[in-house]
Amino acid sequence: MKSIRANPTAHIIALFALAIAWVSPAFAADIPDDHAQDVLIRSTLSTFNDANMTNDYTVFFAKSAKELQALAGPEKMSAAFEVFRRNRGYFENVVTAEYESSEKPVIDKDGGLNLAGVFKVDEMDVKYNLRFFQNDNVWKVVSINVNINRPKKL
Repeated sequence: MKSIRANPTAHIIALFALAIAWVSPAFAADIPDDHAQDVLIRSTLSTFNDANMTNDYTVFFAKSAKELQALAGPEKMSAAFEVFRRNRGYFENVVTAEYESSEKPVIDKDGGLNLAGVFKVDEMDVKYNLRFFQNDNVWKVVSINVNINRPKKL
């Protein structure tokens, strides 16, 4: 009589496959709806603007993704964004201003949510390109690029 013994390697492979199938949905994030995107954009830019106005980046740092926190603390952020303070590049009206998305929202291959567009604020254009990662199921900013264009007065 032939005995049937389980192959330990086959069990490990099966458990690994089961683990991947179970964990994969946790990494697959959906693009937030329009309202949630609006909240992400406005709250991120408002917090960023407050940090620039006060030269205090502790709140912006605390609200950022752990991946950004690992790269730069509040002091490095202050140095990196000094040009906004020097040029008085403030835009507190983003909380109520109209804006247009310049790119379709996407989740990239690394799971980052990318949102880009432009606000028309106080006779200037505030162009933004924001990238968010999910930390504990909450979208948090990991990358921020803001350009302010002021039309020349005649």
